[in-house]
Amino acid sequence: MQIKVFGNLVMEVDPRDGGLSYLLATKKGAWKRREQAFMSIIRREVCKGDFVCEMGANIGFVTVLLCKLVGQRGRVLAFEPDTRSRSALHRNLRCNGFTGRVFVDGRLLYSSSGRVKFFQAGQPNLSRVSSKGSHSVKSISLDGYMEGEEDLPRLYKMDVEGSEAEIILGGLGVFKRSCVGTKILMEIHPGREPGVETVASAVRRLVELGYVFKYVVSAGARIPPLFKELGYKPDGSFSKYGLSDSYGRAIFSDVSVKDGLILCRPHKWFAKLKGKWSSKVVRSVLLEKV
Repeated sequence: MQIKVFGNLVMEVDPRDGGLSYLLATKKGAWKRREQAFMSIIRREVCKGDFVCEMGANIGFVTVLLCKLVGQRGRVLAFEPDTRSRSALHRNLRCNGFTGRVFVDGRLLYSSSGRVKFFQAGQPNLSRVSSKGSHSVKSISLDGYMEGEEDLPRLYKMDVEGSEAEIILGGLGVFKRSCVGTKILMEIHPGREPGVETVASAVRRLVELGYVFKYVVSAGARIPPLFKELGYKPDGSFSKYGLSDSYGRAIFSDVSVKDGLILCRPHKWFAKLKGKWSSKVVRSVLLEKV
């Protein structure tokens, strides 16, 4: 076990755990390079006193930042069904003195309550719902969890390795009654959905409830060809992250609903930066209710 200091945050990481723990423990500067575009959006959008719901907390790399940003008056609700990651998550929350700001739920957020087959990957940050999974975990829908609650999260962060559509389907009631200004920041994995609903069609359901695209983060290149065809340029207000992060991604703002839905679909193209074919042009999106 190693203690790593990232800025003014602390994390216990064990390289033997693989995945994100291994990267943070062994790769110099990995914490700075990790999801720069995604993290810069979080820093801009989360405010002191906010209530944030994190779906897929993993070992707490984002969770501890969220706890810092919401401050003592805010709170974080974190879901993490992988037992290995959840143990590390609790340790990292204790290391930073954030246990009073966050509630950790070990259930899987999904389209319905019950049990779901879950694949525990060798790299825990890639664990996901899968029909081939050898583990069975308890699931609950967002609507079921928030039933009767009037105080709803201001921001939802979703990193769930393909289950985005199922979570959205199980939370349409909550997203409908959420107030104007509510935000949903999520990584998307088109083509990896475990159910029949695609992430693009699920996002369309959110659009029908009044959500629009505030930010879109590209995947595989700073400006993938489809972004060029649609006439979009990176948002320079994010400084270097608007131009390109260390993974070659960029942040785009003012993307129309029509174009945003197109970008969220699977697109097969050759990503020169990766030197291989890719199935998507978008890494993540931030939707806001207007």
